[in-house]
Amino acid sequence: MVDSTGWNPEDLRVFLAILIALNFVVGLILLREPQEKLKGSSPIVEEGARQNIFLLALSIYLLLNAFDILINIFYDNGLLSTPDWLRNAAWTLLGIISLLAGLSFLWAKNTPRNFGFGALVAALLLNGITVEALAINPESSLFPFIIIGTISLISAAFFISQPEVWRNIGFLTLCGFLLSSGVAGIAFDTPFLNTAFLGISSLFAIPAAIFFLRR
Repeated sequence: MVDSTGWNPEDLRVFLAILIALNFVVGLILLREPQEKLKGSSPIVEEGARQNIFLLALSIYLLLNAFDILINIFYDNGLLSTPDWLRNAAWTLLGIISLLAGLSFLWAKNTPRNFGFGALVAALLLNGITVEALAINPESSLFPFIIIGTISLISAAFFISQPEVWRNIGFLTLCGFLLSSGVAGIAFDTPFLNTAFLGISSLFAIPAAIFFLRR
């Protein structure tokens, strides 16, 4: 997209920020519709948080993601000496689990087919493909992380706009993970921001995974 339009990453970030804001505003407008129209539908929290193959795979991904982030942060800051093979193996496995988590949504039961989950699945699939591409060729472009980050923020915006999510600690921590990892993805070429928000995302990922595993 950058090459074909002549945009630089900063221009693209502004465009994506506007897109996210518009999505959030539209979500809030839709929430103003009479609540009676929503009766009889499956609430996101009640149906979406029931244990199934998708939530199991998502939980494993969240835990492995947090593990990968923390061992790399500790290694980069000299707090922990980890062998290269462990970091490489964790990175490769993370990509595989991300792909499997996204694909498992196709067979999952009791998970609503809505915009929020759809965006989450898209982020998981694109993340898995990007991570595996980097595992095979470390010189691969990091630009897809901007798209992944944007999709994650859009998914978080959808969930945050749902009133029942604010009464559920599991979905709140998942939103925290999506928001922080989304910012980290968009700021992939700014090391300080990227590392800081990746670290924050790991703190949300662990409780979110535990919540969904215990459902």
